[in-house]
Amino acid sequence: MDHPHFLLVEDNPDDIALLFMALDNLGSPLEVSICHDGVEAMDALNACMARGPVGPVDPPRFVLLDINMPKVNGFEVLRRIRALPAFQELPVVMFSSSAQSSDVEQAFLDRASAYVVKPIDFNDYRRVFASIMARWGCDGEPGVDPLDESLRRRYFLAPQGQPGPS
Repeated sequence: MDHPHFLLVEDNPDDIALLFMALDNLGSPLEVSICHDGVEAMDALNACMARGPVGPVDPPRFVLLDINMPKVNGFEVLRRIRALPAFQELPVVMFSSSAQSSDVEQAFLDRASAYVVKPIDFNDYRRVFASIMARWGCDGEPGVDPLDESLRRRYFLAPQGQPGPS
């Protein structure tokens, strides 16, 4: 790919459409590679390591990974990603409608970079996504985070007893 991209692993067409609306609203230069299930996601990541006639595909800047998907769920995809030496440090953000503490705990046990609850309100969704991009230096000034503390506590979760992301 000619432009920086990220991998969205999401099976819900409404969530995909919302993400594209947020990207368009933010004027993001990032391209999106979409996988609708965990098998497609692993195929896409394995293609980044394959040597073909034109070389490997550029790896994504980060992965937004839903939990509840057909074929292979997000936790298993995360474990498979972390088992690949080339992707040990790849930022993987669990992006789920679940705020269950057991899901948050499992995500961090499996070495997720962050756990974000999908906002329902579009303005919150856009700001949360802008925060995700800023955190990994994908848009605007690296490290500049447009999310205020109350929204951060609402959407960016951490395991019980541990502080949320700063």
